[in-house]
Amino acid sequence: MKKVILFAILAVFSFAYEDFIKKSYYDSYNYEKMGDYEDAIKSLMPVLQKYPDAYTPNLRLGWLYYLEKKYKNALNHYKKAAVAVKSAIPPRLGIINIYTLQQKYDDALKICNDILKTDYYSYYANLYLVKILIGKRDLTNAKAVAYKMLSLYPTDTLFLELLADIFQRSNDIESAKKVYEDILILDPKNFAAYEFFKSLEK
Repeated sequence: MKKVILFAILAVFSFAYEDFIKKSYYDSYNYEKMGDYEDAIKSLMPVLQKYPDAYTPNLRLGWLYYLEKKYKNALNHYKKAAVAVKSAIPPRLGIINIYTLQQKYDDALKICNDILKTDYYSYYANLYLVKILIGKRDLTNAKAVAYKMLSLYPTDTLFLELLADIFQRSNDIESAKKVYEDILILDPKNFAAYEFFKSLEK
């Protein structure tokens, strides 16, 4: 009888615990959808207090602080998530993204290369690699990586945009124009293509 009662008590606490985590994440995602990143962060704080070094809350907080443009906080949580699960790719991509925004290209490149050693065709690692190489003004290698990925994803507009940007930076306007024309076939409302052709009218 005592065992039955103990089991019932533990079951109640277990359900309450699950509800507590579910509610925190549910509220956080709802606030994010509304663009209220501050409350999205606050909603997760009870989970973080309970599990300060856990992967999932730190990964999500890294993302939310990034959206708030609080990059120092974002880096802190992404790094904690990366330590929690050392093989995980998402927190490392988050760190690369922030380093790239901060123009810390060498730091971003090091992490990017670490990912590519184990996954040569990683979509996002290669996407960031092109951005990093553009930032470092290494347009030749940036173009080579863009072509490598476009051989796998020929209609990918993100890589096509980067390729067009490389042509622009290389003053090869005709090649840029051709790529942007292809982009508009795939994405008729593409903002980058629209801005490019608008600039030609000036």
